[in-house]
Amino acid sequence: MIYVVLALGLMFFGLGFLLNEQNAKYLLSGYNTMSEAEQAQFPLQAYLKKFNRFHKIFGAVFIAIGAALYAFQPYWLGYHLGITPIVAYLLFFLSTKETVGQNKTSIWVGVGVLVATLVGIVGLFIWSDSPNTLEWSERTLRIDGPYGTEISLDDLTGLSLLDELPEIKLRTHGISTERVAKGKFKAASGDSYLLLIDLPAEQILVLERRSGPTVLLSLKDVDERLWYERLQEATGR
Repeated sequence: MIYVVLALGLMFFGLGFLLNEQNAKYLLSGYNTMSEAEQAQFPLQAYLKKFNRFHKIFGAVFIAIGAALYAFQPYWLGYHLGITPIVAYLLFFLSTKETVGQNKTSIWVGVGVLVATLVGIVGLFIWSDSPNTLEWSERTLRIDGPYGTEISLDDLTGLSLLDELPEIKLRTHGISTERVAKGKFKAASGDSYLLLIDLPAEQILVLERRSGPTVLLSLKDVDERLWYERLQEATGR
């Protein structure tokens, strides 16, 4: 994850050198959709000065915070990736409102969108960090908690134990930090997975099913081998 932090930080830093008065009419969101009369009245030079300065400072600070967290508390790297940019852009938005002469309605709409996004992301982190539990009911395995699901034994097409996760290429919906990986993911092979993983994962229970993505499960306080043997006995596999 530290490589994602570095790449994102360098991208923020690079944005501080990208925009200028010549290419703003093509690259600066909002400004590039204004009429010529509106662009003539827009304080472009003053805005670009703040825009470029903000991104240079923020890019460097973002990398520095990420490096410190990686060294001392890597668990928080995921939070840093998801939350810090929103807080920074919220502050930038508020600091430039006088420069661009926004009306009060547009200011509060923009602030509201950023705050709502921030609350949503924080909520997703907290929810995803809550524990999953397993319950056995007749011929159904019920997984409660974040991204929980129910798996009928009649729906199982495969059952196995792994010592390590397959190579994951893409997260399509969910969250991954130094502590958890939960949600819908795609492997480098193209296979779709529902990950319910508390890290570090020692053994991973693989539940292949007909009606949904394969479930990869490794949870704290759950004995994956015991559940594997129990499911083997119940399904005759």
